[in-house]
Amino acid sequence: MKLSLVSAKVLRAFLEDPSAPKYLGATGYGLCAEVSLANGSVWRVLRQLEAEELVTSETEQAGPASLHRPARVYYRLTPAGERYARDVLTALASQLRPPAAGETA
Repeated sequence: MKLSLVSAKVLRAFLEDPSAPKYLGATGYGLCAEVSLANGSVWRVLRQLEAEELVTSETEQAGPASLHRPARVYYRLTPAGERYARDVLTALASQLRPPAAGETA
């Protein structure tokens, strides 16, 4: 998976509590609010992560009438997804670390 700023923010949000499910939501709530991005951008990243088996998804079982809203799709990191997120974000942090005084890039 190509790492973009959007995918890095999404992976970082999942690592806040890797066992907790996340739902997409719209801007203002859910995962979109956590990463401060529009749902279209986040949705594309979630689809990629799911295609690469780094996250799984599960649709809420309650019906929209009882919820008074559409059923949510909850996403969770897989064990491989958690390892991938930690590895890729650690590498990214290392690449973006400012050089120490007198250090050349």
